[in-house]
Amino acid sequence: MTPTLALAGALLCGVVSGAIRAWRDVLVLRRLERLMAGCTPRQRAEVARTIAATLQRPGRTQLPAAVREVDETDQ
Repeated sequence: MTPTLALAGALLCGVVSGAIRAWRDVLVLRRLERLMAGCTPRQRAEVARTIAATLQRPGRTQLPAAVREVDETDQ
């Protein structure tokens, strides 16, 4: 196998795995959207807060602006 062919195969594998991951993320978000259809703004803010906490990066202390806005208007 030539190095060029190996590189092309590695790139193709990366692109395909990225596309599969993106498709899976879209399906998960669609399901979450359907599950939250009957939720109140406070419940949606709590779900967003939970999701944001799981995606928290070191050094990032505040919630996304959309979560803060919903939480402030709900009170």
